[in-house]
Amino acid sequence: MKSYALAHHVDGFSYRQEVARKLLHLSSLWIPVAIYYLDQTQITVLLGFTLMVMLTFEVLRMQQHLVARLLHRLFNPIIRAAEKAPGIQLTGATYMIAAALLICLLFPKPIAITSLSIMLISDSAAALIGKIFGRTRIMDKSLEGSAAFLLTALVTVIAISFLAGFHHRFMVAGLFASITATAVELFSSAFQLDDNLTIPLTAALTMLLIIDSF
Repeated sequence: MKSYALAHHVDGFSYRQEVARKLLHLSSLWIPVAIYYLDQTQITVLLGFTLMVMLTFEVLRMQQHLVARLLHRLFNPIIRAAEKAPGIQLTGATYMIAAALLICLLFPKPIAITSLSIMLISDSAAALIGKIFGRTRIMDKSLEGSAAFLLTALVTVIAISFLAGFHHRFMVAGLFASITATAVELFSSAFQLDDNLTIPLTAALTMLLIIDSF
C-alpha cells in the first residue's frame, strides 16, 4: 500500500475519484468511432459544437452564481486541484476536445482515430495501474504506469488496424507512435502542457512522419 499512498499524495485524488474521472475519459471513445463513420465536415461541426459546449462549461464553473455552484457540486470530485486553481484553468476534457478537433482538421482519418484512441485508452490505463502498482517513481509518474500505457497502446493500435482494415503502414506507424506517446505521458509534467493535448498530437505527428517515410 506504500505505492498507493505515494500516488495519492502526488495528486490528491483517491482511487475512487481516479476511476470516476477515467470512466468519463473513456466515455469519449465515441469520438474516434464518430470520426470513422462521419465525413470531414460532419465531424468538424460535431467537435466544434462540443468544444463550444465545453468552453461554456468552463466559463460557468468559474462564476459565483447558482449554476456555477451546481456544476461545482456535480463535477468537483473529478476535477483535479490544478484545474481549480485561481485564474483561467481549463479541465482536461476541454483540452481533449480541442485536440480531437485539431487532429481531425490536420491529419488523415486513420491517424486521427488511432492517436485519439491511444490517448483515451492508454492514459486511463497508466493512471489506474500506476496509482495502485506504481513503485518506481519518475517525477509524478511511475514506471509501472508507463508500462501499462505502452502495452495498452500497442494492443489498441493492433486492434484498430485489424478491425478498421487499415493498411499495414498504419499499424507500423502506430507502433512507433505508441512509444513516443508513452514518453510524452511519462514526462508530461515537465512540458507544463495538458497531456490530453500533447499525447494525441505527438502520436499523430509520429504516425504521419513514419507513413511519409515509407
